[in-house]
Amino acid sequence: MSAPNRLRALLAEPGFVVMPAVWDGLSARLAATAGFKTAFLSGSCVAASRLGGPDLDLLSFAEMLDSFNMVRGAAPDTLVLADADHGYGNAMNVQRTVRAYGPCWCGRDPGRGQDHPARSDLRREALPAARGNADEDACGGAGSEGFWRADHGAH
Repeated sequence: MSAPNRLRALLAEPGFVVMPAVWDGLSARLAATAGFKTAFLSGSCVAASRLGGPDLDLLSFAEMLDSFNMVRGAAPDTLVLADADHGYGNAMNVQRTVRAYGPCWCGRDPGRGQDHPARSDLRREALPAARGNADEDACGGAGSEGFWRADHGAH
């Protein structure tokens, strides 16, 4: 079963889905060993780990993708919700970001801009082209809060 379909099945179960933040292979392995089925690749945690400071949009696409690959390598059975920030640039960068996360992509919608609403709209329009018709299993959300369960009071 694809990662997005595994996430959908998990969300269909009663109760909350707890996603500890991970930022590298060790944190991912520890979360998996502790029994978590899911994890959130946190841009804030990656920034703290790599740069020694807060998430000020200084991380590059390559750094996040490298962290994603470390997490997936250390805990391959863990469902990872990856922080894709604002897509790291224009609409073409959004497409590149979604394609790079690949068929296992189940990350935050990189079209959700943290900056200018008009640019956010352009990025959102880039998502269908990036996913293509072949990747119907891909899913995204308007942010990590987009995966909260509606039956627990969140939308």
